[in-house]
Amino acid sequence: MTELAAPGATALLVAFAPARPVPPLRGMSQEEVTGLFGAAWELVEAEAVTGPGVPAPVRWVHPTVYRLIRKDAGGETATPTSRAVLGSPAQTSSDAGDVAAEPQ
Repeated sequence: MTELAAPGATALLVAFAPARPVPPLRGMSQEEVTGLFGAAWELVEAEAVTGPGVPAPVRWVHPTVYRLIRKDAGGETATPTSRAVLGSPAQTSSDAGDVAAEPQ
């Protein structure tokens, strides 16, 4: 994925906490997530998925959403100029191969 992602690209990953293994789910710690992506990515946000709208079985495995940004060749975190939204209303069948951009 690193080879395909441009500097400033955003990766979102949802992972369950490793504390409560639920076969076949093993879960991942924050350290495992950053290790998986490697030095070319910077973890910029980790947010627990909580709230009354989250079903009890999902809350039980403590899901976390991780947002990582692809660094540039110099190792600096590139600032994304727009946020890609897959499946957004702005994405039409004519640009199905593209990702619609949404201003931040």
